[in-house]
Amino acid sequence: MSSLLYRLILLAGVLSMLSGCLSVQRHSSADPYVLHHHNWWNHYERGRLFLKDGNFAAARKDFETALGLIPGARYPYAMERWRARTYGMHMMEGYFPHRELGICLFELGEYQQALELLETSIQMEPSARAKFYINRSRKQLAQASAPPRFETAPQPARTRQREIVLKGTAIGSNPIESLIINGESEFIELASSHQTFERKLPLKEGPNVFRLSATDLAGRETTTNLTLTADWTPPQIHLQRSAAVLEISCLDSGGLGPLQVNDQTVVPSGTSYKLEWPLQSGVPLRLVAQDRAGNKVTWSLSEQELEHLAQNPSPAPPKLHVVDAGKTITLYNAEYVLDVRAEDDTALHSVSVNGENLLTRPTPLFRTLHRIALASGTNRLVVATEDMDNNLTEKHITVVYRKPEYLDRNYRLTTTLSPLAGDLPEPAYGLRVNHLIGHQLTKDPVRFYLLAGEEESRHLQEEQALSDSTLADPRALLKTGKQLNSDLVFITRVISDAPGQTIYTQVFDIHGSKELFIEDVYMEDISRLAHQLEGLVMKIEQRFPLLQARVGMQEKQLFIDAGEKCGAHTGMRLLVIRSEGSFEQGRIVRAEKQPIECIVSEVESETALFIIPGRHPEGAVRPGDFVFTR
Repeated sequence: MSSLLYRLILLAGVLSMLSGCLSVQRHSSADPYVLHHHNWWNHYERGRLFLKDGNFAAARKDFETALGLIPGARYPYAMERWRARTYGMHMMEGYFPHRELGICLFELGEYQQALELLETSIQMEPSARAKFYINRSRKQLAQASAPPRFETAPQPARTRQREIVLKGTAIGSNPIESLIINGESEFIELASSHQTFERKLPLKEGPNVFRLSATDLAGRETTTNLTLTADWTPPQIHLQRSAAVLEISCLDSGGLGPLQVNDQTVVPSGTSYKLEWPLQSGVPLRLVAQDRAGNKVTWSLSEQELEHLAQNPSPAPPKLHVVDAGKTITLYNAEYVLDVRAEDDTALHSVSVNGENLLTRPTPLFRTLHRIALASGTNRLVVATEDMDNNLTEKHITVVYRKPEYLDRNYRLTTTLSPLAGDLPEPAYGLRVNHLIGHQLTKDPVRFYLLAGEEESRHLQEEQALSDSTLADPRALLKTGKQLNSDLVFITRVISDAPGQTIYTQVFDIHGSKELFIEDVYMEDISRLAHQLEGLVMKIEQRFPLLQARVGMQEKQLFIDAGEKCGAHTGMRLLVIRSEGSFEQGRIVRAEKQPIECIVSEVESETALFIIPGRHPEGAVRPGDFVFTR
């Protein structure tokens, strides 16, 4: 009997277990719109289903319940979180009840109440989706008014620079949602009545027209053009001999600025100025000519040269003087100023640089400063002059252009980019997102050194059998980053936020094994994917500002002369650079073949203190050294 009883008890236990499994199975396949539990997260998840279906009234009720605005949820939760703990070790990805309720109210036409909830959401936890619907709500509330206007920083009519920084503000009675500069849209997440912009734009020699366009939420648009002339050519100086008089012509197509003739200053009103100088006067001549863009050329004749010009012409080849001729010089900026002077007893027919003739008409004497854009590496320059009798003289210069050592991508913060995870609509979508993010991260100037792209990271993840659920432990990805000797790990996920998608990136510090921040973008139009991801990378890079500073010492304490106003913050990592000349010429200071690094420890308004991790020899960092952000 005891054996039979034991068997009956065992059978009852098995049936009970089977019954429990069947019950669980039935529950997992149950109608998702029927709640078996009434916790805040149950109402929130069902509210998102209703929102996706377009049942805004039902979604509104669930979100209000989750927030505790109406009864029905056990322990309502009224906080916005990227990851909210539900129970035990379970986490919910993207809990934004104020935001989602605001979207429901927007769809129901209650724009003012929607706006208030959305603004509450971004005060608790900023998200791109909330900003998107704030713009849409404000657009519905916008009033007909004057179109936007532009206020730009003053720019000269002419400049000798190779690029300009165009700064300004678009101002509107209604918030401005779109700002386009020279055909490229500014990344604007949250429309504002004052949209500041700062864009570095390359110039071409001659007139440059920049088109600015701003559109507000009411649909009013303003377009304006700014014109700036780039002039890189200094005034030309030509001579004509007539008996005992030397006629000197100073010419510039953009207009002459002040001219200094020995100790006398002349201000021409046009594009040319003529000066007669007696050859037999015995008085040397020094002429400094400047154009309206600021290009300057200095030209002089000594007593001996005047006497030589007064002599009878001879058939000798033209004379050519070029500063740095026959040398190989190294520069750390991308432009070289060629200093050329040529003369001939008859007349010069041409003066050329790598085949480009600089002369506009024959002259016995020519002087110019010619600006040359350098390619990275070795640049060979051939300067040649030929007279009217076909006599030729040549000079050669080799200019090596190197980027400053501290700009090398090998000194940037190293980064691992994990494959996109989350609610992927299709596998190809994840590959495209990772490709676009990787492309933006490696665009020049490089802010991060990308150690592993999508394929390398995916391979490492597969080896470690990482979970791709919303509950995946980021410590596994941090381990991957450590294997690659990375400084940072970017973990990017996509959330299906009907009717659009949120793409967000968590940035982790490998050394501290902690999350630094989250940045995100939201879109409902897939054609804007590349633009939005460019904005995502821009937001991440802005978290790591570049800083150049000088090391000083006060009371035996080393510090840098840049503080909070310049973007310095605690934990910022800086390279140490030592130079006998300019900052650009400096070399990275090393100890045992490794770059010495400083870490900002305390920040004030104008200065910051730093520590030097590890053991380094005394004097590894000295007053007068430079520092630059890693």
